Amino acid sequence: MAAALLLAAAAAAAGCKNKSLSAGPAYVGAGATTPTRGGTLRFSINDGIKSLDPQVAYDEYSIYPLHYTMDTLVGYEKTMSPNAVGLIPQLATNMPVAEERTMKHPVSGEDIEVWVYVFHLRDGITFYDPTPPPGMAKVRPIEPRHFKYAIERCLDPDTSSPAQSFFEAIGGAPEMIAREGDKGPREAWGLVAEGRDLTIILTKPDPTLMYKLAMKFASPIEPEVVKHYGADGLNAHEVSSGPFYVTSYDRDIRIQFKKNPEYWDKDSIYLDGIDMQLMVERQVGFMKFRARETDVVDRMTVQDLLSIGEEPAWQPYLLRDKSIDIYGERFDLTMKPFDDKRVRQAFNYAINREHLAQLGYGTMLPAKGPLPPGMPGYNPELRGYAYDPVKAKALLVEAGYPDGFELDYFITGPDEKVEKIALSVQADMARVGVRLKIKRLTFPVHLAARMSAGKIPFGLDSWVQDFPDPSNFLEFLFHSKYRAPTNAVNSSQYSNPEVDKLLDAAAVELDPAKRTELYHQAEQLIVDDAPWVFEYHSVRVEARQPWLMDYKMHPVWIRDFRYVWLDLPSRPR
Repeated sequence: MAAALLLAAAAAAAGCKNKSLSAGPAYVGAGATTPTRGGTLRFSINDGIKSLDPQVAYDEYSIYPLHYTMDTLVGYEKTMSPNAVGLIPQLATNMPVAEERTMKHPVSGEDIEVWVYVFHLRDGITFYDPTPPPGMAKVRPIEPRHFKYAIERCLDPDTSSPAQSFFEAIGGAPEMIAREGDKGPREAWGLVAEGRDLTIILTKPDPTLMYKLAMKFASPIEPEVVKHYGADGLNAHEVSSGPFYVTSYDRDIRIQFKKNPEYWDKDSIYLDGIDMQLMVERQVGFMKFRARETDVVDRMTVQDLLSIGEEPAWQPYLLRDKSIDIYGERFDLTMKPFDDKRVRQAFNYAINREHLAQLGYGTMLPAKGPLPPGMPGYNPELRGYAYDPVKAKALLVEAGYPDGFELDYFITGPDEKVEKIALSVQADMARVGVRLKIKRLTFPVHLAARMSAGKIPFGLDSWVQDFPDPSNFLEFLFHSKYRAPTNAVNSSQYSNPEVDKLLDAAAVELDPAKRTELYHQAEQLIVDDAPWVFEYHSVRVEARQPWLMDYKMHPVWIRDFRYVWLDLPSRPR
C-alpha cells in the first residue's frame, strides 16, 4: 500500500489544495556530491523533555538529547534499512559471545551455571563536561567502573529506574532490587570492572542482553557527578560521552548542542551542532519548516500533510515508513471499574479502529494487539476485537453498568491529531453509555502520571520500539515484574501469572521457533485480558529540506541526526 497514493487519495477526498506549495521547495542545496562539514541542524517537537538522567529517562522526546550526547558499549549500525537493526561495538572494541561456565556462587558457595561476557573498552574514550563540578576536569577518561555504576544505578531501588528489571539476569541483581533502605547490597557481583575490561556475568541466558546494553540506560556515568548534582539535578544536566554536548537548556523552550571536540569518532560527525526547539505546536512547526527556519518536520497536521503530500515537487523530500510502535488507551487495573475484565473488553468492542485509521489519512494502521507488523514474532492470525457496540453494551450490563458511567479521559495536548482521536473515542463510548470527559495534560506531566499507579484510570498511551524483539513490547509492558508505584513500564499494572510464565520461558529460550510460539500464546492472552485498547500502528511521514542529506528515519532512535550533513549554503531553486 503506497503511502503516496494514500495521501493523494485523501487529498482528493478532502478537497484540500494549498496553492502556496505549488512551486515545491523554494530553496535547494549548494550541490555538493560528497559530505561537507558545518552547520546546525534545526528541528522542533510539540512537547517538552521529562528528564536528561540516562538511568531514568524513558520516553521518545527525552531519548533524543540522550542519543546525541551519550554512547554505550554497543550501538546500531550507522546506515540502516527499515527494521534491519544491526548491532556493532561502540565504546567497546568487541561484541563478545557468552561463555557458559560453572562457578562458585560468591555468597552461598554452591556451584552455579553462568554466562559470561567480557567487554574491552576502547582506548582514549572520554567524558566531555564544559561545566564540571568543582575539582573535576572538563575532559575525563571513561573507565569500566562507569558502566558498572550505571547498571547498578538502574538496579538500585533509590533510583526508581524503569530499567530496574532489564538487568535482573546479572549476578547479584535480584538482591540489589530487593534491597530495602540500607539493608542489602549496593553492588552486583555479576559486574566486574578490571583494567580496561567490563565483565558481565549472567545467572540465566538473556538473548536480548546486547540490545539492552545499547539502550541509554546503560550509558556510562560517574558516581562523583551523581553525588554532586543529585537525582533531581541530573534531570537538567548531562556529561557527554557521545558526538555532541549540551550548550544550553531552557526548559520548555529549547536545548542546543555542539559537536564534542573530544569524541572518539568525531571524523564521522559532520554537523557543528543541533538546535532542538521544544513545545512547538504542529501547525507552528510546519510554518517554521516552510519558512526555512527548521530543516525537517514530522507529525504534521492532516491539512499540512495533505498540502505537502499532494505536490509532486516535494515528493523527493518526503520520507515514509511504518513505525514499530503501538498507540491506544491503557487502563489502570488497580482502579475501578477497570479491575473488571468485562468493562475493559466492552471498551475494546466499542471503539471503531477503522474509523480512527481514516482520521489519520494513511498514517494509522488498525491494530489487533501490541506487536506491530515488521516486529519479529508478529502474528497475523491474532484474534483482536471487531467493532461491536451491541456486544460492548451487553458486557457493561453484565458488569453492573446498565446505564454506563462517567469517566475522565486523559490525553496530551494541545495536539490536533490527538484531539481528533479523543473526540472519536468519546463519540464511540457515548454510544454505549460511557460519558468521557476529556482532560488535557502536557506530555511530561501525562507521562509521569500514567507511569504511576492510581493516577490515570483511562488515558492515551503508546510504546515505540527500544529494540527489535517481541520481549520489548510483551514483557516490558505486560509482565507483572514491571509494575511499580512510580516509573512503571507496565503502566496498566497488569498481572496474569500464566502470561508471566510464558514470558519467563520465552526470555531464556534460545530456539527462535519455540520462542516465537511462546510469544504468540502470551500475546493472545494479553489481548483477551484487554489491559489496553490497542488502536493503531503509525506510518511516519516526514519532510526534509533539500539541503538535509543522508537522513533516514531510524527504526529504533526514530530521529537520528548524528550522521547527517547539510549541503550549505542553500540557494534559490
